[in-house]
Amino acid sequence: MAFGNDFIKGFLSGITGPQLKDYQHASKTFVPNAFAYAPKVKFLFHCVFNINGQIPGITQLLGEANTTISKTVKSVQLPSYQFQVEELNQYNRKRYANTKINYNPVQITFHDDNSDLVRQMWYAYYQYYIKDSQYSYNGIPASNGSPGSDPTFAGFSYNSNDIYAGERQIGDFGLVGEGRGSPVNNQPGASTNFFNDITIFGFNQHNYSAYTLINPVITDFAHDTYDYAAGGETMQNTMTIKYELVKYYSGALNGATKAGAPPFFGRTADYDQVSSAITRPGGNATILGKGGLLDAGQGILNDLAAGNPIGAVLQGVRTYQTFKDKSLKSIAKQEVTQVGTQILSQGVETVIRNQVPAINKTLSTFFPTPPKGNNTNTVPQNNTPRISGGN
Repeated sequence: MAFGNDFIKGFLSGITGPQLKDYQHASKTFVPNAFAYAPKVKFLFHCVFNINGQIPGITQLLGEANTTISKTVKSVQLPSYQFQVEELNQYNRKRYANTKINYNPVQITFHDDNSDLVRQMWYAYYQYYIKDSQYSYNGIPASNGSPGSDPTFAGFSYNSNDIYAGERQIGDFGLVGEGRGSPVNNQPGASTNFFNDITIFGFNQHNYSAYTLINPVITDFAHDTYDYAAGGETMQNTMTIKYELVKYYSGALNGATKAGAPPFFGRTADYDQVSSAITRPGGNATILGKGGLLDAGQGILNDLAAGNPIGAVLQGVRTYQTFKDKSLKSIAKQEVTQVGTQILSQGVETVIRNQVPAINKTLSTFFPTPPKGNNTNTVPQNNTPRISGGN
């Protein structure tokens, strides 16, 4: 009898209540509140390597490397942690006490770029800490043609055999412990880190989540392997770092929040900021869609309000070229059919949520809401120092 009741209940609920539906209904979980609960994607990130500018000659050697090397990052691990926990007994009851935290190493993989930017940064790091490479070899300076060999030992030969000699030609090999020298001209340097910090920015919905690794040091660095059989692969460099601690930050990509914008990201020198032709107002043969007729009307009004009549004329010409051979009636009929199909497959709520914002955006341009009282609009000011500096 219980089975019969459950069967009837399920049958009736299928008619009058919730039904088994397709994946579109996951939108109730992932779409609301600007995709607040949707998972982040792995391919939207940006790294900033904050190299210590106090190292003598480092700017001369690397130039803009610390601002452009982020473009060579292929993959980067986020920090991970391990707590050291001590197990105690309280009258045979197990109790656990945290005694220490360990910061696990992070691995960064770089493309082996044609300009040797990553290779040059690594060699500067190598010369900064290790004395071995700071002497010329076969008359070639230590830094690939730039100043870098120790002038005191310009005649030193790595190939000489001084095991049984009365005096060694030089005595400095290995780690320079008394004061790390310049990788350019061997000037004495203070014992400071090569990297002040490395910040990893992950992007999502016009915002970012940042992880700043303080005082990182390289524990492993590996070049790739040449292989005639690997015809479809590219070269890469792999670096493993350890760090002292991690700082967490978040903010808006446009810098509108207190944390500021990610350094060196979105610059016109590095990124194409020109919108695609099909996303410009009037570039698409649609009415409600992106770059369609309503977008064109709004764009023209915005240009006229901003005192840009030439921009308004250009948008008008673009819209005319897009729609001159099109039938607005056919386009409208097609869009109505699409909306009806979406309602059947997705539900009224989802379709309204997707379509109404575009309509409201256009209506607000033609019929703007008058201001209330003496309220004024203000833009948040960004007075925060660079995130990559650990502030």
